[in-house]
Amino acid sequence: MMASKIDKWVILQTIKHLSDHRSNGHDTKLFINLTSETLQDQTFTSWLNVALKAARLPGDSLIFQISENNAITYLKQAKEFTKGINTLHCKVSINQFGLALKPFNLLKHLNPEYIKLGGSFTQDIQKNEESKENAKEMIQTLQSMGKLTIVPLVESAALLSTLWQAGVNYIQGYY
Repeated sequence: MMASKIDKWVILQTIKHLSDHRSNGHDTKLFINLTSETLQDQTFTSWLNVALKAARLPGDSLIFQISENNAITYLKQAKEFTKGINTLHCKVSINQFGLALKPFNLLKHLNPEYIKLGGSFTQDIQKNEESKENAKEMIQTLQSMGKLTIVPLVESAALLSTLWQAGVNYIQGYY
């Protein structure tokens, strides 16, 4: 119960600051991680609708991140959540993607706009050619499905180059 309250507080603060920022002409979008409690909260979509309207913030300025593990564990709720979020024009991202045994099975049930690979992929890419090719293949498969891909923990020029060659859309890290 507490995690859901914290999520709502974070979302309200984000909406307030993002609304102010966008009123200055910036087309900023923010990703917000959600807990499994919020994913299961059937009142969340209507609550969010009121919050977005009060701030006059377009829904597409928010991208809600659900961990792959939570999406699989609470698949029915994740489907309902995604459907509700999409009615508000908000976007969905699956975070830590690729850690499940058959990660693409999840995408048969959910249609997120963004996929953020698990950090272990970033580390593996730097170890050997086989890992690099596996990561490239995953990125390209996601691209062919129309998903926008994000790779975290990018710390070097060599890794950045590899990722751009693989066609990744966004990187995250200290490089």
